[in-house]
Amino acid sequence: MNNYSLADTIVALASGKAPSALALIRISGKQAVDLVEQHLGEKPILSSAPARKATVAKFYTPSGLWLDQVVLTKYSAPASYTGEDVVELSCHGSLFIIDRILQSLLLAGGRMAEPGEFTLRAFLNGKMDLIQAEAVADMIQSNTPKNLGQALAQLGGELSEYVQRLRQQLIDAQALLMLELDFNEEEVFLHRSELAQLLQKLDSQLSALISSFEYGRLVREGMLVAIVGKTNVGKSSLLNRLLKKDRALVSDFPGTTRDTLEETISINGYLFRLVDTAGLRSSTDPVEQMGMQRTRNSMADADLLVCMVDGSQPEEEEDRQLLRDCQALDKPLLRIINKKDKPSFSPSAFSLLPSTTISLSCKTGEGFEQFEQALINQALSHRAPQQGVFIDKIRHQQSLLAGRSAIRQALHALQQNYSAEFLLPDLTAAQDALGEITGQVTTQDVLHDIFSRFCIGK
Repeated sequence: MNNYSLADTIVALASGKAPSALALIRISGKQAVDLVEQHLGEKPILSSAPARKATVAKFYTPSGLWLDQVVLTKYSAPASYTGEDVVELSCHGSLFIIDRILQSLLLAGGRMAEPGEFTLRAFLNGKMDLIQAEAVADMIQSNTPKNLGQALAQLGGELSEYVQRLRQQLIDAQALLMLELDFNEEEVFLHRSELAQLLQKLDSQLSALISSFEYGRLVREGMLVAIVGKTNVGKSSLLNRLLKKDRALVSDFPGTTRDTLEETISINGYLFRLVDTAGLRSSTDPVEQMGMQRTRNSMADADLLVCMVDGSQPEEEEDRQLLRDCQALDKPLLRIINKKDKPSFSPSAFSLLPSTTISLSCKTGEGFEQFEQALINQALSHRAPQQGVFIDKIRHQQSLLAGRSAIRQALHALQQNYSAEFLLPDLTAAQDALGEITGQVTTQDVLHDIFSRFCIGK
């Protein structure tokens, strides 16, 4: 954080900066109450008001002009979101009023908060750990029941408690090994067979948590679905039918779609990011060639490929080559045979493949229930049976991989009958890796990377 200091009192607009009925301004720090009190007239109002009770007051500019009637709520440290004194000021949502109030608070000694600084202070003051802080941002960005539920579970501490239990077992084992070093070599506080059993169990638990990343990521970010096919097979019509609106331009002329178009849709609480791509064919048009290159890029990035063909036309070499290209990427693949409504529709004329094949009509909607269920099944296929706790961030995954690697090194040392002092560094490395997830072990760079992505005012 460029200007970060816990000694500062920070100010920010917590609601969106657009004209509205009401707006919310947050102030946090040792001078939070005083900054506001200076603008409420001669008599003390906020300082004498009870905590967590709304108080109506007139807000005056530094020159003494009445600016607005506001509602104030005071939260005294440490019983606040940030762990500091906090004031929430609700005013009318005029941009002029908002700016004048912010200017008045800044002139009185406040500082504009940086992105995520309120939540960063909550973390630094022990109000939440790093997993929970990240969950706050996930809640703000959530747009389906599934990713909201996942964020709430992490905010509630499910993942934090699980990781901390694993880390505590390492701490306890390390403490016993250190006791051995303090006594003579004949004294054994932790039998090596017990330690091996513990490390093997931890290896298994970390592996399960690592494997949950793909499902957790898909719930949080959405599954990226690339709809590919040669020109005029109905890719844009498929997108429009799923969205239930005309989002993509549809035309009988080949090459209408010249760029990728991404839209999101929620099906049964799962988020899907659908990419309508330019049709792949031979073309000398440089603009169309650029669009086709973007199609290939989308195919490489996709979590799921939807390979679409026109079932009313004979299969061509272009269809077969595109199918081979999709299979070569070794990604989950759905085969869509479109135009089921046409008399010439003949799905049996197309190459067979082991993945799911669905016949449908973008014109009538026939087969779309089966297609939507196939999308849901693809999302569910990433979820391990009876998996209760998930990770959904690369940061978590990388720390868990480092922790598991250290545990496996410790297991190798055990197999070689190394003494306690050779086991301790690996156990420490495993502890530190798990501590990075919750924030018990962290660096300023990591904090900056996480909280700089937050919106201002949270």
